[in-house]
Amino acid sequence: MKLTPLQITVGQVPSQEELVDLYTAVGWTAYTDNPANLVPMCAGSLYLACARDASGQLAGLVRAVGDGVSISYIQDLLVHPDFQRQGVGGQLLGAALEAVGNVRQVYLTTDAHPTNQHVIDLYLAKGFKPIGDYNCVTLARLH
Repeated sequence: MKLTPLQITVGQVPSQEELVDLYTAVGWTAYTDNPANLVPMCAGSLYLACARDASGQLAGLVRAVGDGVSISYIQDLLVHPDFQRQGVGGQLLGAALEAVGNVRQVYLTTDAHPTNQHVIDLYLAKGFKPIGDYNCVTLARLH
């Protein structure tokens, strides 16, 4: 796996246009259906890190929500398709876990679709386990 040389910045919120482009590129239309929410949701995150290439293009981002004491939730980890499978997601996730992972509980949710197995493998390699392995169940209510 090639590690793409990128600049990782923390706390710098991308423009709405950049966020729409990135979320659209990965097909996350639940976010792009309400583009005006993108900047405030990033600004309100407990942790936000962005990866940019040498030209300044937004290659990916990770954001966490939570209280930073007892729980952190990796809400979004996305990498533009032009930069996928080059180690960008691992770099971003590693930075997030270093910043907000020293709490009692760190959660994340991802799609179980077979085409997403490489993402699941990344999370497993970073020490995440299916919630059932902890004899717990996670429930969700989506709108």
